[in-house]
Amino acid sequence: MHKVDRQTRGCLSGAQTLLYRKVNVMSAVLGIDVSKTTLDACLLGDPGQTPGMIQIANTAAGFSALIQWLAQQGAADAPVVLEATGRYWLGVTHALNAAGHPVSVVNPARIKAFRGTLLVRNKTDAQDAALIARFGQLHHPEPWTPPEAAQERLRALFRHRQTLLKMRQQERNRHQAGSSAAWVTADREAHIEWLSGRLKAVEQEIHQHLKLHPDLWAAFKRLQTIPGIGPHSAVALLAEAGDLSRFDHPGQLVAYVGVNPQQHLSGSSIHKPSHISKKGNARLRCALYMAAVAAKQQAYFAPFVQRLEASGHCPLSIVIAVMRKLLHLAFGVIKSGQDFDPLYLDKRAAAA
Repeated sequence: MHKVDRQTRGCLSGAQTLLYRKVNVMSAVLGIDVSKTTLDACLLGDPGQTPGMIQIANTAAGFSALIQWLAQQGAADAPVVLEATGRYWLGVTHALNAAGHPVSVVNPARIKAFRGTLLVRNKTDAQDAALIARFGQLHHPEPWTPPEAAQERLRALFRHRQTLLKMRQQERNRHQAGSSAAWVTADREAHIEWLSGRLKAVEQEIHQHLKLHPDLWAAFKRLQTIPGIGPHSAVALLAEAGDLSRFDHPGQLVAYVGVNPQQHLSGSSIHKPSHISKKGNARLRCALYMAAVAAKQQAYFAPFVQRLEASGHCPLSIVIAVMRKLLHLAFGVIKSGQDFDPLYLDKRAAAA
């Protein structure tokens, strides 16, 4: 493998080198630090081997060069680990996966925490690539599974709709603030009307896309049998969480969205109030918040809401609890393949 500069060696020096030599690494691992225009890659092999480094463009031509370089290093099927950095990781991930490399996409928070355990003081792209590769050797993160094309397109359409909604609201806010120039006011009104037209067009495209795929359409209709889940929140669930049956239990889905309770207790003096982790999909969390506000008014949730109110829960806490309940119900109807039944618990109790 190619030699690396002194700064990159520093990422694997001291305590890190000791840790590196204690692990029996059976195969090389490629770590990639992703940026908008470039990819810094570090190939770590067995103990005693010199890490290999390469920097390429974050383009299709760069992906081909990286795959060729890996083959030259004798690592044509080496596992790859990288961080989920915006959307910049998607191209290289698909290319490496198609070339036969198992790819793991890791939450940047995990890499940051790993950096702290190794007391790394400097931060460069090359060092980050080496750190990510080392993380892959030690922790063997789960391989990434490419989403189906239909689900990936639904996510793109859903996020485009969210962008248009945000743009229209921004223009409405500026319009309400007023302008001393009549031309500016008229142009803003025209822009708002145009954005409304594009929103209608993307919503029609989402509807047609769902109808073209029977599995998505069936899940879309089934989710709406749950009180409070409407067309937009059903699309949000399918677009951002994908196939809900891929989760083993509803708690995983709750954690994926980031509405799982998080406690902070230490000793006898530190007892901070619990709050949701927010370590999850923010887009889906926002969509479910609105669904929970609507669900609170439904008769099915009335006893649940009343119990929480009697226990002294604040309105926001109740909405979050309803969000979690909606996720449990969504998981249940998709996993079972059956529509929501408000009498399900009563029937199960009677059968027992």
